[in-house]
Amino acid sequence: MSSPRYAIYALPAASSALWRFGTAVIGYDSREGREGSVWIPAGFTLEQWREWTAEPRRYGFHATIVAPFELRTGFTEAELVETVDRFAALHNPLRLKPLAVTRIGSFIALCQTGPQDAVNRFASDIVTRFNRFRAPLSDFDLARRTKADLNIRQMEYLRRFGYPYVHEEYRFHMTLTGSLPQLAWPKAFALLEQAYADIADEFLIISTLCVLRQDNRSEPFRVIGEVLLEEEFTGLGAWR
Repeated sequence: MSSPRYAIYALPAASSALWRFGTAVIGYDSREGREGSVWIPAGFTLEQWREWTAEPRRYGFHATIVAPFELRTGFTEAELVETVDRFAALHNPLRLKPLAVTRIGSFIALCQTGPQDAVNRFASDIVTRFNRFRAPLSDFDLARRTKADLNIRQMEYLRRFGYPYVHEEYRFHMTLTGSLPQLAWPKAFALLEQAYADIADEFLIISTLCVLRQDNRSEPFRVIGEVLLEEEFTGLGAWR
């Protein structure tokens, strides 16, 4: 049996239109820990769309801050959640420019349209501070990650932090699909862009940090702790 994995993610507010949109597209609510009604783009079948959203459904609709990891020996789940709570109490929410439907390789995600300096520094700080909770990557996970076309710096980050896309390699995004067939993605992109148009001008406020747990690799992640960002985060460019 595999060990549980944990992650620290930014999720839109549960009452927001963005949360409703994202959870409908992938068909899973990680706060509730259950699948729900699925948005099916015109011209595609339910089976096709569920197949193409299987990967993001495993993780839930989110923006990665600390990528999935197993706990290092000597740490407990309660300690992790408590430390995230203490961190959040000293940091203010971040306000991001509106997101846009974007192609990243063969998948589709919502990405920030403006400068990312503040959120990148915020994510970098959390990755560094919480790296002590992370067990070293298993040979399986290291091999799985190195299948990607990583550069030298990304390989270094993978070994140091368990994830190659941290610090200056980080890109804030919220995944909507897995890898799409070449012939399917243009239509899927256009339909997602159309569906997202009603809320495309909304600013995203990162007001909470969520700790998620995956009991085993065949199960989806679910939220086990959600804490508010509360105080002014002056050192990393937070807004007043």
